[in-house]
Order: sequence, then structure tokens, then C-alpha cells
Amino acid sequence: MKNLRKKIVWYFILCAFLLQVVLSVIDSTMGTLVDSNFTEEAVEGLSVGGFSVLFALFIGLQVFFFIAAAFVFFLLVRKAVKKESERQAEEQRLMYASLAHDLKTPLTSVVGFSSSLIDKKIPAEKQEEVVQTIHDKAVQMNGLLESMLSYSKLNSEAFTLNAQKKDFCAFVKNLAALNYNDFEAHKINVDVQIPDTPIITRIDEKELGRAISNLFANVWIHNQQGINVLIKITEEKDMARLVIADTGTKIDPKQAENLFNPFVSGNAARTSGKSSGLGLAIARAAADCHGGKLYIDFNQAEYSKAFVMEIPVCKEK
Repeated sequence: MKNLRKKIVWYFILCAFLLQVVLSVIDSTMGTLVDSNFTEEAVEGLSVGGFSVLFALFIGLQVFFFIAAAFVFFLLVRKAVKKESERQAEEQRLMYASLAHDLKTPLTSVVGFSSSLIDKKIPAEKQEEVVQTIHDKAVQMNGLLESMLSYSKLNSEAFTLNAQKKDFCAFVKNLAALNYNDFEAHKINVDVQIPDTPIITRIDEKELGRAISNLFANVWIHNQQGINVLIKITEEKDMARLVIADTGTKIDPKQAENLFNPFVSGNAARTSGKSSGLGLAIARAAADCHGGKLYIDFNQAEYSKAFVMEIPVCKEK
């Protein structure tokens, strides 16, 4: 939707610019015509009706091109809205299809195991294991649904952030500390380069916290154990810049942008139940809602890739 608004603004600017150029040409042409063809004697001999015709012609041309510009703007906007509507409809269709697909496997397990328990087909010594499996599958489904709701909320026009002034450096440090055990469990060596000097931003702690936690989780879900990870924050051009770089699995730069789409196909981590397929999509949506951006950088020295999130620095005192 944000891209649609940008397109409409650019279409308006383009049409307004072209209209101004055409009106300037008409004005200049009419002025030249009058200056070159109407001597003082000719002007004196020209009737009031003749001036009226010229004036009406001049106004008529202006009105015609005003209407033409408005019509062209209407056609461009209608085409853009139609294309965006089709894109959103297709995205929703794919999301619902993927959601149904990802829910089917754990739901089948829950129904099957619970039915076996009810029918007393599970030996007593294995019942605890089966109950744990049912619980794990239910947690997996609940996490998927929560991710889906979060993604839908962030992309809703009606959604507004509960943004407050926060020290971005302290905020990220706290999130990194909360995820420390997971990094350690996967034998990941973390290099934290976060300045002690505060960088003040206006953020929604809940939404942005979930987004950055998704980026942290992405490290151990999609890479092998024992890799090196860099968590770094700098302030550049009024933006707080968070870099999460790793030495893990390489990504084809041509396919990098696709990773931010919901339910990316061919995602082995997703199909194995380790990932919902929405983590990066949620992270980008959260960054966009904060007026920032999220992208992949392949120019971090000694690292195979880096996820970079930029959030505007708060200029208010």
C-alpha cells in the first residue's frame, strides 16, 4: 500500500509537470502570435468579438488540457490500484494456501495421536511421550497463527504503533541478552559492538522487539552451528543502523529480496517446523511501520551476509 501511495504521488507530479509545460507553451505561442501579427492599426480595427474569440480559444485550450491531464492521471491511478489489488489478492491467496498447508501436518498428528489416546491404543509407557508430541504440535500451530496475525496486523492500514522514545542501543542489548542462551546452545560466537552512547529513537517495543528477535532466531535456524555473528549498531545520516552479520550459509544475491516474502517456497526450515516462513516478512513490515527499512547486505567484511535494519533517530528534544 505504501508503494501504491508513492506511485500516485509520482503520477500526480508527472501530470502536473506536463500540464504546466503545455500551458506554458500555449501561453508563449499565443503571446508570440499576438506580438507578431497585431499591429496597432490591426488592433484598433479588431472588433470586440474578435478579441472574445481569441480569449475563448485560449481558455478553451487550457480547459482541454486540464481535463486531458486529469483523465490521464485517472487512468494511471486506476491501473496502479488494479495492479496493487491483484497483487494483494494473490498474496493473500498464497498466504492462506501456505497457512493451510503448514497447519495440516501438525493438525493431522494432533488428531491422530489424540484419537489413539481416546481409543486407548497407546501403551501406558508411551502415553507421556504422545502427550508431549501433541503439546509440541499444538505449540507449533499456535506460533504459526500468532505470526500470521502479527504479519496481517502490521500490514493493516488501521494499525498504529505504540511508539515511545527509547535508547535503541540499550533496547537491542537487552534483546541480545534475552537470546544469549539460544546463541550459546547453537555454539554461535557473538561479537557485540553496541556503543554506550544512547541513540534515541521512537519505537514500539513490542513490535520492533519481535522483529529483531526474529532476525536473531533466523541466525540459528538457517545456519549451521559454530558460526560467528556480529551484532553492531551505528548512527548514520539520522538513522540508527543495526547490523546482524554471520559467517553461515551464503545467499544468492538475486534471491535475497524473495526471502522477505511470506511463506517463501523451498524453505527447508519452514517445512521441517523450525520456522513459520513469516519471520523476515514480519521484521520488514515492522521496520516499514517505523519509517525505516530492512535489507540484506553482502559487503560486510569477513561475513557471508548481513541483515541490516535502519530506524529513524528521534530528533525531538
